[in-house]
Amino acid sequence: MTLHPLTPAAVHGMPWLPDLEWGRAMWHAHTPYAHALHVEDFEEPMGAAGLVLHGDTALLDLLYVHPDERRRGLGTALLRALLAQVDALGCPVVANAPPAAVPWLQRHGFVPQQELLRCTGGRFYQATRDEVLLAEPTHFMAMAHLDRRATGEDRRTWLQEHTYIASAYVDGGRVRGFAIPLLRDALIVADAPDVGLELQRWVFPTQEHLIVPAENTAALQHLHERQYTTTVEAVRMVRGTPPTFKSDMVFAHP
Repeated sequence: MTLHPLTPAAVHGMPWLPDLEWGRAMWHAHTPYAHALHVEDFEEPMGAAGLVLHGDTALLDLLYVHPDERRRGLGTALLRALLAQVDALGCPVVANAPPAAVPWLQRHGFVPQQELLRCTGGRFYQATRDEVLLAEPTHFMAMAHLDRRATGEDRRTWLQEHTYIASAYVDGGRVRGFAIPLLRDALIVADAPDVGLELQRWVFPTQEHLIVPAENTAALQHLHERQYTTTVEAVRMVRGTPPTFKSDMVFAHP
């Protein structure tokens, strides 16, 4: 068993990866601000893992091992190697983990913070407000500032990479919220519930679900009133000093 930096060739050697994980692994192999590794056994790639560096924090964004090889410690080896890299930088690490993975990550120093809920199956109101505009470059600095207020992380590069067809809620010349539908399951950040709920209505016509933090009570109460049902999609976990995460500002989690 040997560890190597993740390359596009290694990803092509993992046809057993699910489509979503394959695309994510390829993104990591091409992205300068990602730290990604793969593990080989007899020169065959058997797993991949990757971190996204956001300023002084990191996101554990990829960790997948061949289904037939998961009891051999390959995932543990990948995780330990990645954590050693960020420990050298002094970065806390955020992970959005499937519920079944929570005990395993706890053994590696991660602490659960809150559940992230998939909301689906309801009937949304039609978007009506003229304040929602197609986001332009002049809005981006304010959008990045709002995201940092909401998450405690500097994710400007990651956000800017996905801002095609993003929306900004502009009130009196001030950006009060934004929606980035192409960032994974969509990201919506807003400074007040009415802003966040309006931005949700601009995303729901293009997809059937949103992921919402369990502690955003305003968003969940409204979605329940619209007959949306919720299931636990993931658990937000942090290793190290947690960045300040304001659930009441996050109306869709990517």
